[in-house]
Amino acid sequence: MWVSAGRGVVVAGSGVGSDGPVGNGLVPISRGEVLGRVPVGLRVAAAIGWRLVVVLITVAALAWVISRVQFIVIPVVVAVLLAALLAPAVRLLSRFRWVPRGLATAVVVVGGLAVLGGVLYGLVVAFLAGLPALQAQLGQSFSQIRDWLARSPLHLSVPQLDDLGASIVQALRSSQAAMTSGALGVASTVGEIAASALLALFTLIFFLYDGARIWEFVLRGIPQKARDRANVAGRRAFAALVSFTRAVTLVAATDALVVGFGLWVIG
Repeated sequence: MWVSAGRGVVVAGSGVGSDGPVGNGLVPISRGEVLGRVPVGLRVAAAIGWRLVVVLITVAALAWVISRVQFIVIPVVVAVLLAALLAPAVRLLSRFRWVPRGLATAVVVVGGLAVLGGVLYGLVVAFLAGLPALQAQLGQSFSQIRDWLARSPLHLSVPQLDDLGASIVQALRSSQAAMTSGALGVASTVGEIAASALLALFTLIFFLYDGARIWEFVLRGIPQKARDRANVAGRRAFAALVSFTRAVTLVAATDALVVGFGLWVIG
C-alpha cells in the first residue's frame, strides 16, 4: 500500500521495487500500519459483527431444518426428557442381579404408562361426574343473560331472543361443510399426535435400555481431539437435565396436591 507524504492519503498498490518516495509523493506502508490507523473500537465491533452474522445464519438454518423435520425432532426431544426422568429408576432396578436391563426398562415404561393412564382416567371421570352440574350451570347462565337482555336498553323480547337462537342454529347448519373439513383436520391432527407419541415411546425404550451405547455412537462423529470434552459436557448436561426434570416433577406434584386439597376443603 501507498500513502501520500503530503496529505496522508492511503492508496492501494503493490509497493514492490522501491523503498523511498516514488511518483506523486507516495511512499509504501505496511498492512499493520494501515490497521493501526483504524480505531480499536471499530475493529472490535467489526470482528464481533461478522461473527454474530455467522451465528445468526447458522441458527436460522438450524431452525429451518428443524421446522422441516419437526415430526421427528419433537418426539425425540420428548423421549430425551422422559429418559432423563425415568433413567434413575431403570438404573436403580438394574442394580439387582436378578433384574436384567431389559426387564427394568419394561417395568419402568409400563409403570409410567400406567401412571399416565390413571391420571387421564381420573381427569375423564371427574369431568363426566361434573358434566350434569356444568350443563345446569350453563342453562342457568343462559336464562340470566336472556333476562338481562330483556331488561337492557336493547329491550329484546323473548321471541326476538328465540329468533336469535334459531338464526345461530341455521348458521351452524349452513356451515356444515366447513365444520366437516374442520373435523377432518382435527382427525388428521389427532393421527399425527398418535404417531408422534408412538415414535416418542419407541425412542424412549431404546434410550432407557441402551442409552450409553447410543451416546458412544454419537461421539464417534466428533473429532478425536474434542471427543473427551464433548463426552464430559454431554454427561454433565444430561445430569443437569435429570435434576431439572426431578425438580419440575416435584413442584408439579406438590402444586397438584395443594390445589386438590384446597378444592376438596372448599367443596
